[in-house]
Amino acid sequence: GTSGVITGVATGGLPDGIVDTDMLAAGAVTAAKRGAGAILQVKMSSAATGTISGSGTSISTVSSLNVNITPIAASSKFLLQATGITGHVNMEGSTGNYGCKYFFYASVNSGTFADVNSSGNSICHTYLNAGIGSWKDLPVHYSYLASPSYSLGQSIDFRPAFGKPNQMATDKTFYFNHDTQSGGEMRLIVSEVAG
Repeated sequence: GTSGVITGVATGGLPDGIVDTDMLAAGAVTAAKRGAGAILQVKMSSAATGTISGSGTSISTVSSLNVNITPIAASSKFLLQATGITGHVNMEGSTGNYGCKYFFYASVNSGTFADVNSSGNSICHTYLNAGIGSWKDLPVHYSYLASPSYSLGQSIDFRPAFGKPNQMATDKTFYFNHDTQSGGEMRLIVSEVAG
């Protein structure tokens, strides 16, 4: 037959272990064929660190850090990492800023955004319950392994989200990001993890 071509071997007919890593061509194993826990793809969004604040009782999403991803495989999980955020607390006088609660929200196939944590609890928060003589800015980095329900071919939008601490009055301002330094950058990194 043709040089370098094996004939007469049925599909799956090679013994286990006979094909090793060195025998595979670069890129021969597609993302969908990798084992559980493998990173299938990574997407990132970034935004300049402007002030992002809220008030009242509702949870707000941060659209400037939206990441849209179309899963490669079924039943994947998604590692969400938010970084470069500057939290803020200020209990001076009547300011009453206890801090902020941080979440991740997702929208599947352009549906309604919903909390990825089914318990409804915040993933992290800044909090201060006493005067410290001055306001403080705090670095915020948080992550979560999300398991949204989706079908192959559907895209998923992920966003950070934020709300007020439970003890804070509804007429006070809280901050997802407090812009006191120029030149910074917030990021949301989304990694699809094989299930």
